[in-house]
Amino acid sequence: MSGLNEDEFLRMLLSEERKAWQNPRDILLRLGLTSGQRFLDVASGPGFFAVEASKIVGKTGYVYCVDASTKAAEVCAQNLSQAGYKNFEVIAQPIEIIQLPTVPFDVALVANVLHDFENPVLVLRKVYGSLRRGGVLGVVDWKKIETPFGPPLSIRLSVEESIGIVEGSGFRVLEVENSYPYHYLIKAEKADA
Repeated sequence: MSGLNEDEFLRMLLSEERKAWQNPRDILLRLGLTSGQRFLDVASGPGFFAVEASKIVGKTGYVYCVDASTKAAEVCAQNLSQAGYKNFEVIAQPIEIIQLPTVPFDVALVANVLHDFENPVLVLRKVYGSLRRGGVLGVVDWKKIETPFGPPLSIRLSVEESIGIVEGSGFRVLEVENSYPYHYLIKAEKADA
């Protein structure tokens, strides 16, 4: 958290400055998220992507957020409620141990955290099992280059490493692209039943 306490860090994650280098709406639309869909936000933090997803999926859609931090999950739920969204659930537990809903999701997002998981293949296999056939996974993570902020270079995953994790979890990579100056975006799909 680079010297910030948890409250300061969560505020930074929701800042307008962040939207300049990571636009949540643009990323979600690139993944094909549309009205009426079910969206899974893995390690959702305070809801930076979830609130935007709720606006896209609308009243007939559903937003499900998971974060290991109780504080982040509380802030996420507050932010979704304040945005006027009601069709959501926020779970304050690590993705590795929760039981995901049985109704499949259309789109799942793992943003800025793949490098943090002890066993990222296990996490993505769990996500794989929660998606419908043809469902989309988006992985956004930090490029393995020096940036003015972000996690240490030593723990970042290269694009090739992340692709290996995504494919090793059963997904078929559809495209890989730059996502603003500091990140890459991997779009993949669940190809099998």
